[in-house]
Amino acid sequence: MINRLHYEMIRLYSGDPKRIQHFCKVHSYAKLIAEMTNEQAYQLLQKAELHAKTVVEPAWSQQEGHWAKATAEGVVDGTSPERPMKRDEVIAVLGRKGIL
Repeated sequence: MINRLHYEMIRLYSGDPKRIQHFCKVHSYAKLIAEMTNEQAYQLLQKAELHAKTVVEPAWSQQEGHWAKATAEGVVDGTSPERPMKRDEVIAVLGRKGIL
């Protein structure tokens, strides 16, 4: 079944090697995670979270200036611009903006 899916994806995007490569990478990574033990998956998650904390703000975001403005206004603390937000953090931001 999976090989058939792979084949059909390659056939569908035959003129777009970047999409094919991306699909193959994502599929391979998903398969790897599915085969991990819970402990291994948790360790990978911890490493990913540590990495996300070190990623700097992208150039496009710096050019727009919204992160700097939000930091200056106290909406965010200015750290880890590329880290995913947790639900409690989203709620805190909404509260700080008076949306709640």
